[in-house]
Amino acid sequence: MTQSWSSPFLGTSYANLVLKTDLPNTLNTLRDMFAGTSAPTSPVAYQLWADTTTGTLKQYSGASWSVLGPLNDVFGRWTEGGRFSSLSATTSLGFFCARSAGYINGVALVSMTATVSSAASSKEWVWMLRNVTQTQDLFSGTVGTGTALGGVGGGELAVETEYELLADQNNAVAKGDVLRFSATKVGAPTTVADLVFHLDGYATGA
Repeated sequence: MTQSWSSPFLGTSYANLVLKTDLPNTLNTLRDMFAGTSAPTSPVAYQLWADTTTGTLKQYSGASWSVLGPLNDVFGRWTEGGRFSSLSATTSLGFFCARSAGYINGVALVSMTATVSSAASSKEWVWMLRNVTQTQDLFSGTVGTGTALGGVGGGELAVETEYELLADQNNAVAKGDVLRFSATKVGAPTTVADLVFHLDGYATGA
């Protein structure tokens, strides 16, 4: 199905070409929600896109595409989480076993304490979600960046403020895969008290 959009129709188009080709193609594009393996060009805010590569329905915010859910709504979303009562040394916790094939969107962290000036002095916590079964990391933990950008697993935590990590690699999981969340100590960062983390993903198969 085409992903092309013609609005307004080109002034050089003949009337019969518009009626027989341009208009039907445009209407079919709306019918299948711009279905395709790559994002539609020149999207507008609130536009929907059926991403056939990941099997998800996405919506454009005006700046980026967000996953609304799987195209096959028989399966649905995953929500799993865990908690560290205190972090003063490198620690890991296995906390999730995939009940079906799917994808991991990311992990949100919330801490009751803040880490201060850690990145500037190479003292920080580096977070990592790892697929133990497939021996793959879902984030490339980069030390010394102090940012919560997608794919970066290190940085500062503010008190009771969401810190989001977006999977930048190997985010597909198979049924039965075990995931492990870890906090790696670099230098001597601030001890973190009562850290909660929450995984978000969606199933795409049995």
